[in-house]
Amino acid sequence: MKRIIYAAAAVAMITANIVAEGDEKISLLGSIGFGAGIGGNVYSSDDATKPSAETKYFNYGKGLKFDFGARFGLADNLKAQADFDISFNVPKLEIVNKPIATTTETTKFSSSMFGIKAKIIPEFEFLELINMYTGVGIGLYWGTFKYESKTSTTIGSITTSSEREGKFVAAPSLGLSGFLGADFPLSSKLTLFGELGFDAVSFRWKKEVVEKSPVASEVGTRNYEKDDPNNLPPPKVPASNWQLRVGVRMGVL
Repeated sequence: MKRIIYAAAAVAMITANIVAEGDEKISLLGSIGFGAGIGGNVYSSDDATKPSAETKYFNYGKGLKFDFGARFGLADNLKAQADFDISFNVPKLEIVNKPIATTTETTKFSSSMFGIKAKIIPEFEFLELINMYTGVGIGLYWGTFKYESKTSTTIGSITTSSEREGKFVAAPSLGLSGFLGADFPLSSKLTLFGELGFDAVSFRWKKEVVEKSPVASEVGTRNYEKDDPNNLPPPKVPASNWQLRVGVRMGVL
């Protein structure tokens, strides 16, 4: 953890020097992409009418991604970049449980991940044909995870239903990122680019907040605490992911 903090401080100092000098080239960028999760929490669908359960995995970092940021010139073929990234879990995770033939429980999970990143980017030319770059970065990430569950029971011609809603609150987390990209200039100021990258990060849940339940006593907050006999330990939930992005970068200075 100390190494990550020291690295973040170093990147921040470099970026501050760039801005202070005010004589380096600056470009703005935006991209869209999709992430594939590396690992995930296991969720299984139980169905009394089938011999086996269906297994699905949850990962904060998979799904649709958007990225907005700025790139600053440090020296020839060396840049620094600051990003704000957003990930949405698309498609949403849905689990259907059927513990008995007359009862069906459907739970839909929605999640998102936000990150503020600082990166160092060396540039190079590949086979004297394509302008490419690689780099590493450090980021601070936040994650949201909500659920909506509906249980329906049918006996004869009568159907009853109940709903449960809530969310898991995670602590912010430091993580690392790496990437390899290629530039395709469209004009002197406008560049199309493509990237293959990854985020290495995970979250620990702090609490579960039940906002709606057919059982009044369930509504409220349940905390996760390490080494506390009265509470469960905080689960570690994966958010690491591989990602493909395409975007546009525009020089402004």
